Amino acid sequence: DVTMVGVATISTSANNSDISISTPAGGTNDIVLANVIAGTGTINVDAGGSINGDPSDVAHATATTLNLISATGVGTSHPLLTSVSNLSANGGNGGIDIENEGALTIVGNAAVTGDADDGAVASAGDISIVAASPLTVASNVTTAGDIVLEAGDTATPNVDNLTVNNGVTVQSTGGDVALRAGDLADLVAGSTVSASGSLTITGGFDDAGDNGAVTINTASLTSGSVASVEGGSGDDTITINAAPTAGLSLRGRAGDDNYIIALDAAASGTISINELSDSGADVASLTATANEDSIAVSSSQTTLTDGVTVSYDNGVETVNVQGGASDDEYTISLGSGNRTVTLQDSAGAEDDVIVNGTADADTIGISGTQISSGNEIFTIGADFDDVEVNAGAGSDTITVTPTSNFPITVNGDAPTTAPGDTLTVDLSSATIDTGNSDLVGPDGDVEFISGEETVTYTGIETLGNAPTLSVPGPQEVDEDNNLLFSSNDNPIVLSDADSSSITVTLTVTQGTLTLSQVTGLTFNSGTANGDSTLDVTGSTANLNAALNGMNYLPDANFNGPDTLTASATDAEGFMTASNSTVSITVVPVNDAPVNILP
Repeated sequence: DVTMVGVATISTSANNSDISISTPAGGTNDIVLANVIAGTGTINVDAGGSINGDPSDVAHATATTLNLISATGVGTSHPLLTSVSNLSANGGNGGIDIENEGALTIVGNAAVTGDADDGAVASAGDISIVAASPLTVASNVTTAGDIVLEAGDTATPNVDNLTVNNGVTVQSTGGDVALRAGDLADLVAGSTVSASGSLTITGGFDDAGDNGAVTINTASLTSGSVASVEGGSGDDTITINAAPTAGLSLRGRAGDDNYIIALDAAASGTISINELSDSGADVASLTATANEDSIAVSSSQTTLTDGVTVSYDNGVETVNVQGGASDDEYTISLGSGNRTVTLQDSAGAEDDVIVNGTADADTIGISGTQISSGNEIFTIGADFDDVEVNAGAGSDTITVTPTSNFPITVNGDAPTTAPGDTLTVDLSSATIDTGNSDLVGPDGDVEFISGEETVTYTGIETLGNAPTLSVPGPQEVDEDNNLLFSSNDNPIVLSDADSSSITVTLTVTQGTLTLSQVTGLTFNSGTANGDSTLDVTGSTANLNAALNGMNYLPDANFNGPDTLTASATDAEGFMTASNSTVSITVVPVNDAPVNILP
């Protein structure tokens, strides 16, 4: 033990012995350390004033354990350079500035604190402890000033880690907190980090070429503003297994960053992912709880049932959302994003997807693997049990590719603007069960004999699979004369996008109809060319050829109104949405007198 009065500069080299250096009791003397070596022993320094290192760049204290107690600060005039394994420091009313060579563990009852007695509450002073590296915080770090704890980056990958252990508190009651790791910053479950100002946790700090990571397993994070978690310039992995109520801002930089968020049922708050550089291919993976979750998803954010909302900016190219083991419900809100979001449920659970369109005219595609709208793509797994689409208030265009994975329901939602909702069922790989399908009217269902699940629809104004008939406006013809329907003046045109065979029914009440040709056509139900009713089947091309030049002849000496009614049904059972009609006026003609002689 060495006791000195006044300012003391101590230099000794007791290789493996403990060294204790102190100022007289009640004094306010400073201590300056220079090349104090205790080898595998312990150095204890207690100063009534400050503790500093001399201006040299060599280690001021070398030992296994270093315990420092100062009334007015440690390293405040010149950073204290150390080469120790364990550190306990009390800066009193001043700050603490220590740079350690090699791995460092913060230990002791008071540990690193600005309080002169027991470290419960700091009175003043900033704390900066840098180790190269790693740095383990095994005891409390508290102050009223700012806190910087750093595991400095070296050229060796995956060793420059900063760990805050279970049961440990890092707290600034009046300043900011910054936790920095050259590689991994790990906040173990049960740890507490608190700042009255800003809180920043960085993995891959001062990157020397390797990748960084941050793992947060504690929800005990508080700050005067949203806490920030940042990556470095490499490919960083940020894992959030607990979220503070005040929220987290995750900020990656260059590189292919991976954000993994898996929260327990007690979590709440907000998490925002804001890429500071768009140069990498960044992925956000979100996992719901094991409970029955209601998960709201859009291309810009996901809200989990526990109240946590995760938002992501355009720097995140891919988002994966994984449901838990229980029955989950996913609600997708379509918008104008430009991102792929993957929804994956768990096998054995009964998970449903609800899709809500916008108030505008949406173009929506649904299949067994994805839901799309514009540049938004929501990929869905095969284990979902049901998909329901609520199209929204606009006149929407919806295309469904039937799947054996799950049934699909489409609700038109009463559009406020014409022409209304159009639903098309892709039949390129599916075969309709015509006998068991209901394809008439705005509500119906499509059954299949090829193994796909049912497609059910409500409030649909137009079925895109159904044939359409285009007819001219009102027509006029003189009594006992022919009215010709031609492509040049008054055409009747049939169209159908996906059927090879169409049946057309044409009816008048006061005359007869004669098709211009009958090649490739079959007349049904006893009808024949030249009847008042024609019920004829053929291809779209052959029927259009027959309709071009079709002749209407009113009954002899009839004049007045007549109506041509036309409808079509394709081979799959889809019908025109409504009958097409043409009003025909037969104009009376003054017939020449006829003499009848006996």
